[in-house]
Order: sequence, then structure tokens, then C-alpha cells
Amino acid sequence: MKSIIAIFNWVIFPLTLVWSFLTLISLIAPYVSPEWISYIPLFGLALPLLFLGNLLLLVYWAFQKKIRTLIPLVLLVLAFGPISNYFQYNNESEAKDNLKISTFNCNLFGYYQENWFVDSVIQILQTENSDVTLLQEVFSKEGSLEKLLYHIKDKTPFKHIAIVRLNKQREYGMCILSKFPIENFDRIAFNDQTGNMAMYADIIVNHDKQSKSIRFYNIHLQSFRFSKTDYFTVKKAQENTDFDQVGTENIINRMREAYKLRARQVKILKTAIEKYRKPRILGGDFNDVPQSYAYKSISENLNDAFIEKGNGFETTYKGPFPSFRIDYIFASEPFIFSSYNNRKDVPGDHCFISSSVDLSQVFE
Repeated sequence: MKSIIAIFNWVIFPLTLVWSFLTLISLIAPYVSPEWISYIPLFGLALPLLFLGNLLLLVYWAFQKKIRTLIPLVLLVLAFGPISNYFQYNNESEAKDNLKISTFNCNLFGYYQENWFVDSVIQILQTENSDVTLLQEVFSKEGSLEKLLYHIKDKTPFKHIAIVRLNKQREYGMCILSKFPIENFDRIAFNDQTGNMAMYADIIVNHDKQSKSIRFYNIHLQSFRFSKTDYFTVKKAQENTDFDQVGTENIINRMREAYKLRARQVKILKTAIEKYRKPRILGGDFNDVPQSYAYKSISENLNDAFIEKGNGFETTYKGPFPSFRIDYIFASEPFIFSSYNNRKDVPGDHCFISSSVDLSQVFE
């Protein structure tokens, strides 16, 4: 028996060292701009898997009472903070003065899937009854984008809307729906040739006979823009058929280019956000996981709704690729989150994310 264990140890120990090295790379991913090293974000993407692997290695070496147990133990301690961005256990707060915010990537209302679901989105907005909703990837297949979005506004509890287009030639963009008056709004331009965008709107929120301007940011960072061939490659991998090396390399290269573009967009966005010193709330589709340069850069000095009030292992993407948490809601001080909800029974490839903040601290 001892000889069998010795043989296993001879294999597992090098694996432990390699796994530890990969975990360390994943832990530094948020601190390294993809513009410098575009492979690093791929390791950040794998943090939950690497964390689980270290747990198994810890059990394996601890069972034998080996000093090698310290290797996965140290890495688990180092990764405990970052992994909490994926898994949480919280209770909702009983706040009477809540402002409900929601965000949803509309996926062009199902245009490319030949499943037009505008009516479903209207129904969701009616039942969710948020005070402010941020919508990304809105698209009109017939008529103007503005006409479609005003139709959605009129069918839902919202009284005001801010719309920005990607360009004048295409009926595509994003919007912010609000029950409160919108004072002004504008697009935050990304310099690259991209289908992604961001915007802000200053909304006059009324509470307890007072009014205050709160800036809301609607964000949609660089997508990977996978092709049908890429999706087919992933499908083959999930079905355990032949490994497609060329297809896999194409996916990795596409991801690396997206990481570079996203890093540039983050710099522009972060500069715009930091210029505004008043209360602000951010939400949208970041197309990146918590263990990333984009998340760390944007979330700095902000509170994350899921971390404050979320529960369980969080995923917000429902598409054919492995599910990740890529949609977020953040708020600056003095906002305090009182709830967080992830609604998965919605059309498209993203979940409908909503959260409430307590307004009492803001209106003191």
C-alpha cells in the first residue's frame, strides 16, 4: 500500500507545484493590464476551478499528514478574498427607503436567434417594477430605435428615458429608464472601432420631500465577438468529441484581443467616473469576471451589490460558453445595498440583475 501511495505522490507533487504556479498567476491577473500581457486574464478566468483544485490537493496531502499540505493551504488563504467575489452568504436588510436598480443585456431582443422577445422584456420590466433600469444591446429590427424604446417605456412603470446610439446608421444602442426626471445624459465614447459603449444619466431622485441628483452609469464593455465557428468548437468540446486545436487557438486569440480593447475602454471609463465626485451608481455587462483587470479597475472605491447582499455561487451569463459572473451593479458611498436578486427565467443569454439601495444615508 505504501508503494502505491509513493507512486501517486510522485505524480501528485509535481501537479501540486504546477497548480500552485497557475493559481498565483490567476491571483495577479487583476493587477496586470491585458495591454501588457494578454494571456494573464485567461488564468484569472479559471480562478474558481483552480481554487477547487487546491481544496482537493489540501485534502490529499492533509490525509497523509505531509508538510506539502502547506502549499495548497497558503494558496487557499491567498485566494479566499478573491473567491468571495464569486460566492457569498448574506441576509437582506429591512430598509424602508429603497431605490431599486436593475440591469439587463437585451441581446438585441433575440434578433439573431430569430426569437423576437420585446414583449417578454416589457413583461419583465412590469413585474420587476424597478425605479431605474439599465438596458444594453437594444435594437430595433423595424423602424427607429427611439420609437421602439419609447414604446417599451410607455408600457412599463417608467416615465423618463435616456437613449444613446452606437452610430446614426444602425438602430442599436443602450438606454436608461427611470421613474424620476432625467436632468441630462451623454454617451462616454470609446475611441476604438467597437460595438460596445457606455453612457451616464443624471437623475433627480425625490425622497422625503427632498431632491438630489444621482448619476447612473450604464456600461457595456468589449465583447469577445465569438463567431459561429467558435460556438461550434465549444459545443464539440462540451460533447467530448475530437479536440479542435485550430478552433481553440482562434477562440484564445479572439479573447486576447478583446481583453486588450477592454483594458483601453476601462481607462476611458475610469477617468470619466472619477471626475464625478457626487453619489453614483454603476451597472451593466462588463463581459469580464471578478478576477479581472476590468472589474478591479472599475469597482475600486465602490460597493458591489452581490458582495454586500448576494447569496450562493453567482453566475449571470446563460449562453453556450461556461457560465460566469459578468453583469454587475456598483454604488459609491454613502449608498448601502439592502438586497440583490438574480432572475434567470428571462430570454436571451444574460440574467436580469436587480438590487436595492437605502436612500436614507444619501438624504441625511
